[in-house]
This record gives sequence, C-alpha cells and structure tokens, in this order.
Amino acid sequence: MKSIYEFAALLTTAVRKIKALEGKNLDVIQDELGFMLHREGASYINYLRRGNIPGNVSDLEALTRVLRDRQGLAEPDIERFLRLGGHPNPQVVEFSSQMPSPHPPHVTHTPSNDGAGDHSQLYPDGAFVTGPPITKPHQFFGRERELRRIFAWCRKVPMSHIALVGPKRSGKTSLLQYLTRIHTADGLRDGQKQDWLPNHKSYRWVWIDFRDSRARKLESLLRHMLAELDLPAPNATVPCDLDTFMDIAAEPQHWQWPTIIVMDNIDVGLRAPDLGQAVWDSLRALTSITTEGNLAFIVSAHDDPARLADEHAMTSHFWLSRLKRESGHKSEK
Repeated sequence: MKSIYEFAALLTTAVRKIKALEGKNLDVIQDELGFMLHREGASYINYLRRGNIPGNVSDLEALTRVLRDRQGLAEPDIERFLRLGGHPNPQVVEFSSQMPSPHPPHVTHTPSNDGAGDHSQLYPDGAFVTGPPITKPHQFFGRERELRRIFAWCRKVPMSHIALVGPKRSGKTSLLQYLTRIHTADGLRDGQKQDWLPNHKSYRWVWIDFRDSRARKLESLLRHMLAELDLPAPNATVPCDLDTFMDIAAEPQHWQWPTIIVMDNIDVGLRAPDLGQAVWDSLRALTSITTEGNLAFIVSAHDDPARLADEHAMTSHFWLSRLKRESGHKSEK
C-alpha cells in the first residue's frame, strides 16, 4: 500500500514540474497527458494521483515515457517510478533519448507537388486543399489529438468554452468547419470517424464569422443567433436590442439541449464598434444563469482572447471562465 501512495506522490511531483516548466494550468497539463495516453483527459491522471496505479505494464511504461519526454521525470527517478507502479523489471526498461510522441503533429491538409499519394481520382473535388478553408469533412485530414480533446470537452456538463489560437492560415477555420459539419456529412472517406458525440442530433450548432459585416452589427447578430437557435425573434418592424434578446434567450426551457456557438475570427468582433462590453457580458451571463452548462462557445483568434480583450479595453469576457485554448502544437487554459 505504501508504494502505491509513493507512486501517486512522485506522479504529482512530475505533473507539477511540467506545469512549472511550461507555464500552463494544472488541468490542461493533466488533460494533455491523459489524451497522449489515449484516455479521456485529466480524469485518468486524477485517478492515478488518488492512489491507483496503471492497470498493466504497457500503460505504466507509456505513462513513464510521456512524463519523461515532458521533463517531469528525471532520469534518476524513472526506475523508482516504474518500481513503485508495480513494474516487474524496472531496471531493464530503456527509453531512447528521443521517444516518438504517441500523437505526432498533424496538419489539416498536405499539398503534394509531385503527385505522390494523390487522391484526386478518389475524390473529384480534391482530397488535399491549400489556401481557402476546408468546408467538406472528407477533405479534412489530421488534427486527431485536438479533435479528441475538443469533443471530450463538449461531452461534459457543464461544457467548456474553447479558443483556437494560431496565426493566419494555420487551419483554424477549417477545424471549426469540421466540428460543425462532421456529424451530418455524407461522402466521407472509408473509415473516417464521425461518431465523436453521443446523441449528436441533440446538439445545436450556431456559426458566426465576424468577417461577415452583418455579424458586426448588433441587431443582425442577435437576430441571426435567435434564428439559428430556433427561438422566436421580434418581427422586422420591432427592434431586436440586447435587452429583447436576453428576455427571449434567458428562458430556461430553451436550453434543454447542448448548444455550441462557434465564433470565427473573434478578434474582428472585438474591434466592432457596435459590439461593446455589454454584449460580451450578456453572453457570459447567459452561460451561467439559465443554461445549466448546456451552452458553450468555441472561438478562434490569432492571439490569446484575454490579451485581445485587454487591448480593446474590455474586461470580464465570457471566455475567461473555463476557457481551454487549442493552438497548433499546444493547448493552454
């Protein structure tokens, strides 16, 4: 029994060391470790830290490798960690100086200049797309690690707000398009995963792209959201202001189903004169007072949304609570 709790203590020390080295939130570190081990994120690491050990030698070795690669476990501690975890021969286990990651980086599209691996005959409209965002799920490749994490957060109640952060043309819009379309898409590749969410038909998705000038006008934005949520909106002769929107949207009976509002290019929306502090405060209030965890926002930006908010003299935005951030090669909270 003593060795089990010593194992948990050494694991906790390793996780906290990674947190200090990478400057990330502890929950995000545990999420990342869990997903690298093909588990449902932080819950697996929390389970081990409560005085449990991996179920088999392979899982223990995989955990040790991940902790070592993230510099949470130093070389002198590896054999002890394996022994405390119940490994029968910890002294003979060796890890190469650069172990491959369980989930190597992927890209959403891979251009081919020489025609090698060309799938254009299989998919007449092209399997590989460069330049414009990908809108057809069968043309979307990779980002499997990010997809597992995002959909896992969407399955939990309360759902988490998520920000995709990355430079221009890094694939943020393509990923958002995939998230909203994959569950109802036809013509997928053989073996392409589609069942990311249980009962996906119960989910409501609302798409907002702030590059569209209409999304930067308050009334047209609010009417669009009500229409996409299938909620009653005032007729065209009656203004739809923020108070009217909240009166309609704040009714608890409207939030019996999980709802995800996708906001692409949130940084453009932050600069819109018509969308001031009251808009973002109201959206945050909506997530906390009536929706009972069934509403989440997934936003994209070229920089950290909290920093962008500071630049535009705005505070207390909805994404600052339970925000998880995805970027090309790392995630932070």
